Amino acid sequence: KIKENDFSPKLMNLVELLQPYGNGNSPIIFQIDQATIKSHYFINGGTEEYKNVKLTITYNNYIWPCIYFGGGQIFENEIVDGDLVDIAFVMEYNTYEYQKKIQLRILDMKKSK
Repeated sequence: KIKENDFSPKLMNLVELLQPYGNGNSPIIFQIDQATIKSHYFINGGTEEYKNVKLTITYNNYIWPCIYFGGGQIFENEIVDGDLVDIAFVMEYNTYEYQKKIQLRILDMKKSK
């Protein structure tokens, strides 16, 4: 679990130090509480029941791009933009159109209490 003040793009340096990931060396799973859903939209892939979602969250004055594979159901039933959420995720790079950016790959999400 990461405290809000400790969570910044500099954390990716730690993630890179512990690579490569694979058999016997799993990626670091982080948790943050009370992040705000800024926006979300469904993307291709997944099944009708388990749609993939691209979203952005805000946390510690940063805007974080995220991907949630198979997470669409929670956005259809429980969570809307502006909600506070607790998430478990892996921090990674996403390369798209020759641009490399930090992305959070969400593993689990629930509405904050």
